[in-house]
Amino acid sequence: MHRYAHFQPDGPPSWRPTLIPRTTATIAIGLCLAALLGCEARIPLVPVTGTVTIDGEPLPMGSIMVAPASGPVAYGTIDREGRFTLQTRDGEGCVVGTHPVSITASEMVQGGAAIRRLVPERYSDFASSELSIEVTDPTPEVRIELTSEGLSERLLSNEGDLQF
Repeated sequence: MHRYAHFQPDGPPSWRPTLIPRTTATIAIGLCLAALLGCEARIPLVPVTGTVTIDGEPLPMGSIMVAPASGPVAYGTIDREGRFTLQTRDGEGCVVGTHPVSITASEMVQGGAAIRRLVPERYSDFASSELSIEVTDPTPEVRIELTSEGLSERLLSNEGDLQF
């Protein structure tokens, strides 16, 4: 016999004692699952600032990215003095650990018709850059030293290489 078969319009609602607890339990479980699945645990971030140089001189512009094995990617903009501050989508800083680094830097030339790289292309890829930083505590002075070895004088445009 079906559990709701005992309901009689003129009599007491005998279905309520089993239906309400089941409904309440279902809602409670649903809310707990939504809270667990919808709320990502935040990994603590540690403040990180530093300087990027190329051949001993500050890199005058560019971007830096740090890719932790777990946790959000950290990134920063390199200013005229080669300085940067790392941040993530969750706030300022980077997760603790030793992480690979990529750096890109280029400038517009020929009235914006072309782009000239300021660092060798190998630094733009985490695997080929061979760069890493170790973050343990607040890190105020990370120094990343690049060389111009392998830097191409080739100019780039939307159509490809312009000149050598």
